[in-house]
Amino acid sequence: MSKTLLLSIYKNFLREKITVLILVILPLILILTATATVPDQTTIVILEGKIIDPQPNAKALAVVVNALTAVAMVTSITAFFANIQLRKVKPRLEIMGYSSRQISTTFILFATGISILTSVAIYSLSLIWFTPYNSLGFFSTLIIGSLLFSTTGLVLSTLIKSRELGLYLLLTIVILDVAFLEHPFYSRQYDNSALIVMPGHYVIRMVFRAAFKTGKIWIQYLPHVILYELFLFLLLILVTKLTSKKG
Repeated sequence: MSKTLLLSIYKNFLREKITVLILVILPLILILTATATVPDQTTIVILEGKIIDPQPNAKALAVVVNALTAVAMVTSITAFFANIQLRKVKPRLEIMGYSSRQISTTFILFATGISILTSVAIYSLSLIWFTPYNSLGFFSTLIIGSLLFSTTGLVLSTLIKSRELGLYLLLTIVILDVAFLEHPFYSRQYDNSALIVMPGHYVIRMVFRAAFKTGKIWIQYLPHVILYELFLFLLLILVTKLTSKKG
């Protein structure tokens, strides 16, 4: 029964024209922007207070940043709107015989599937312009980042009732966090230790460690990311229960 529901959700999702824009065009624009505007030369990059040696290629660095930005935007926006749509159709699904647990489990599987699909697509697209130092690590960090930002989108769509305000806040968090505040070109200008509260703080470090030869293990920050994901998940459960009681 849950399998039928999951297939139905995927079918309806892929049928929407906006899906093509979110899953295909948006990542393509971000990656092409990185390759078209950044020179093909080495650059000095300071990561975690130390200069990366050997110096990475500037274009490859831009591709990595934009790849993670694309993953974060696609998965968080998808989860955001899918959760809003789920709240609308949940009463009908319950009338059809689906339990709340079945609906929630199916939705989690759907969001996870979209995260993996997005990560595979953007990883494959990134390989056209650069070869990561640790391919498995780079791919894994994209999936980890996609799951983290997907949960972020779920939390905001549940916490904020205004769809426009929620989407604006979500895009602000994703763009500022990944593309600017955590970007090594900008973050070296200030002490970014306070950004530990942002979802991309540890993920982007994992991505850079996997993408370039830094002499550091990318998986080192995995426990921090798991704790952050657990915090978001517990927050999601709490907010869902509070809003359901009010309703």
